[in-house]
Amino acid sequence: MAVELTEKQLIAMSKTLKRLPTDERPKTSEELQKFVDESTGVVSKAVDTAIDDSKHLTQRMLEAAGVVIRSPIQEVTTEEMKLRHQGLWHHSEDIEKYEDTKNSYLGSKFIQWMVREKQRYERDQTPDDDAPTRNRIEQYLPPIDVVMKVYLIDAVSVRDNTFMASFTVMLDWEDPSLSISSGEFVPEQHFFPKYSIDNASELDELGDGRRAHPRRDKSTWHVKWTAKYQATLKTPLNPEKYPFDFQELRITIKPNTVDSSKLSFLRESHNFVLSSRLFIEFQHPLRWRRHSGHSLDKNADWLPDFDIVGIYAERTERDYEAYSVIIGIKRDPTNIQCSVAASMLVTSVISSFSFFISEFADALAVVLTALLTAVAFKIIIAEQLPLTPKPSIIEKYITNNLYLFLFQGIGNLFIHLFTANIAEGFLVPEGEEFTCEPEVQYFQVITGRYKANRTGPTSLEQWWCNFASIANLIWFFITIGVISLVYYCFSSASSSKSSRQILAEQTWSCLSDEILESEDPARLDRTKALKRQITSFRKFKSAEIKRDKNKRAGFAPTLRIQGSNSESTVPIIYQSPAMSCIFTVGGFDRNNRYDPACAGTNEKLWCAPESGVDVWHVAQRLSADARALRTHYRNRKFTKLKNVTPQGRCLESFHGRCPLCAPDNGEPPYVRNCTKPRTWTIGQTLFFENPCARNNAVVSTGRPAGESSTPVESREQEETKMSELPRQKHAKVAPASSLKAWSTSSSVE
Repeated sequence: MAVELTEKQLIAMSKTLKRLPTDERPKTSEELQKFVDESTGVVSKAVDTAIDDSKHLTQRMLEAAGVVIRSPIQEVTTEEMKLRHQGLWHHSEDIEKYEDTKNSYLGSKFIQWMVREKQRYERDQTPDDDAPTRNRIEQYLPPIDVVMKVYLIDAVSVRDNTFMASFTVMLDWEDPSLSISSGEFVPEQHFFPKYSIDNASELDELGDGRRAHPRRDKSTWHVKWTAKYQATLKTPLNPEKYPFDFQELRITIKPNTVDSSKLSFLRESHNFVLSSRLFIEFQHPLRWRRHSGHSLDKNADWLPDFDIVGIYAERTERDYEAYSVIIGIKRDPTNIQCSVAASMLVTSVISSFSFFISEFADALAVVLTALLTAVAFKIIIAEQLPLTPKPSIIEKYITNNLYLFLFQGIGNLFIHLFTANIAEGFLVPEGEEFTCEPEVQYFQVITGRYKANRTGPTSLEQWWCNFASIANLIWFFITIGVISLVYYCFSSASSSKSSRQILAEQTWSCLSDEILESEDPARLDRTKALKRQITSFRKFKSAEIKRDKNKRAGFAPTLRIQGSNSESTVPIIYQSPAMSCIFTVGGFDRNNRYDPACAGTNEKLWCAPESGVDVWHVAQRLSADARALRTHYRNRKFTKLKNVTPQGRCLESFHGRCPLCAPDNGEPPYVRNCTKPRTWTIGQTLFFENPCARNNAVVSTGRPAGESSTPVESREQEETKMSELPRQKHAKVAPASSLKAWSTSSSVE
């Protein structure tokens, strides 16, 4: 930075030069620059500022002192230079390449780590090593824990198969390639997945207007990515049981595959096996957020006619890539029963009074009025439900009432035609008049008195008139019986259950922070009974809420209306407790049964050999005892376990396959030099097991009858074959559960 000196400064500088001895006078431009800097004091001023506690250096001061700021030269290893010659791009191009693709992305640092680990594996492999081969790229891709927290559920439309939700998606994974990276964390240089909300028709990411980005957790290899969305989602809703229906609202997350076309140099130079699509594995929250699981926020239920009964998550073999979080809701039919069913019941009863109206036109008008009322209800219901081939329960009820009105009209027509043509027609002598009103003249039937004079009716004529009265009365009672039967069938349909509801009540297991109700379970309505069956409530009131010491504000107690116990500002129809579902990791015993990991009091390691988990075939499922497991997770925090940080041993070393973390030659371990993952193993297979059924007589695995369970060896052979498939799936889903027998009751585990 050039500064113009004053005349006084120049004169003083000249006098100083004259006083200097001849051998000390500057002879080069560098020496003259040093003399001028000392005379002006810019260097000493910058130094004095740096050592002064109340001041600090600035870029301008350094430039004034003649300092040139130079950027450090990036150290390039021989290994990285070799990869660049083979086709690997420079790490400065990662961000641009990531933005140019819709696929999940493998950065230059991650590829470098993959090559290094494959070479180390080939160097350390022994002939008797039974570990899976590791020549496929997808085996090196980290499994990702998916956690979802739902804040709001609203606007469920059975007709359009849509609902609206506000939720947060939290992804967690361990990226060992961070071990070869220094400086600021740049996610594009490492493993950077992309995903989509697969069933969203409208999607908005909430926040400050910027897209969410992965973040590194301190100095560990743990990477977390949190994004909040508000979306309108499509989900298949079944109106067959309406208004006693149970529905599943699905939020489906699907990871984008990795584009293998940009990784062809790995096949040519390092013998990696490439497929057209490289899948990324989503799994249940088993690590960093295992204590929270998938959760519903308090008062997330904004549905006036539905109650949220539980939350669950699954991966299915039909849609292999997708990970779905399912929210179960049960409709409260009270409004439909009061507005539609009760109205139709009263209308049909009143229309049956047409049998006691003498004029046929008036009687038919009453029936037609009731018929039009039923048609109006049917139109209203049709606007709310889709036009499915199989009508819903309420539509069947209205349709049955339409047939009932037809039956009433035919009855009125028969009685009036019979009276006019038989009792008052053919049987009456010529020249005589006889009036028969079977709708109201029941005294003739009861007293049995007949007029004997010739001007009155004969006994035969009166007998047929009495017959018409009795037939009219029988028709009325038949109508009343049919009305009662139709309404009974409608009411009894509330106990019928869809197959998905039976699976939910037999296999789901949720936690709720709501206090257990003191009511008799036998007196609860069916919605609360279902909620009680699949949800574990708190049995006692929790202790006083701990106040956060970091909050500086204080609040007065909530205002309460005199005589009321309610303090909530939320209307009661929108009040719902916080819910969550917890998952467990485990393996399989010799009988092919799921065996959860041992949770002893001395547990300090993640998936150690004594836990019973086979790290090469990791099984996971919904916990059967969620409350006890969550307590264990909270007492044994994942980040406190010894082997889940870079300072701990790799997971593979506990099975004798890491010469760095567990050398077998007596040498000390070199944990710092090991770059294998700590919370997963390269080449492992994930297995998604069905949840535990409360009653095996109701729900069983969808295996053909009489087929025995597959032994562990056969299962492993199947998984080996599966890893050779063209699509390269390295996760396996258990067979779908099916209904084995019908049952309206089951025991709660």
